[in-house]
Amino acid sequence: MNITFENKVVLITGAGSGFGRLAAQEFLTAGAKLVLSDVNMAGLEETMAILGETDNRVLSMFCDVSKAEDVQEMITAGIDQFGVIDIAINNAGIAHELNRMTDTSLEE
Repeated sequence: MNITFENKVVLITGAGSGFGRLAAQEFLTAGAKLVLSDVNMAGLEETMAILGETDNRVLSMFCDVSKAEDVQEMITAGIDQFGVIDIAINNAGIAHELNRMTDTSLEE
């Protein structure tokens, strides 16, 4: 199956390594624009180096997802640059009890 994400903007937290990095590579290859974040800036810079030349299709920035103001700043920056965020991959964080997103408190 050949899926395209042309004209889609994908936000990925935890993009400095692992699944977040892999997702960034795959979505970029499929044509998406990306908003990438992590608390590990060295890892995020490595992800950017792996992605190579992106023709301004990628915004990368520090974001601590445990801080609402960081998350809002990331979302605002993504919308300012690309006009919209179509898909969010909330990959960053720590293990906790499995809940629906709508049943998870801000503190969790």
